[in-house]
Amino acid sequence: MAAKPIATFSERLNEIMSIRGKRQVDLCRDLHLSKSTVSQYMTGVSTPKTDRTYLMAQYLHCDPVWLSGYDVPMEKKEHESLVIDIDGMNADQISRIKSYIEQVKEGNL
Repeated sequence: MAAKPIATFSERLNEIMSIRGKRQVDLCRDLHLSKSTVSQYMTGVSTPKTDRTYLMAQYLHCDPVWLSGYDVPMEKKEHESLVIDIDGMNADQISRIKSYIEQVKEGNL
């Protein structure tokens, strides 16, 4: 049987925003979301799709599964995946970043 959420996305969003001292306007500005979209998330009228949930969790420094209402720790794990914005980078720059990451993984840096 699949696990069921113990809280709503709206409840968790409001909780983490209070903890982090963030306001609705901060999410709108920093994540490029409309005021109406954020308002709907905060009031429970709608729930974001997975990609937006991950974006919001990253911004709010919390676990996206927790933000979705499940019974897991609020703080994200130390080994959380790293997302790198490569928009505007050329192929050589992306290749150098990949190479650097591999060197770090191998313990060479």
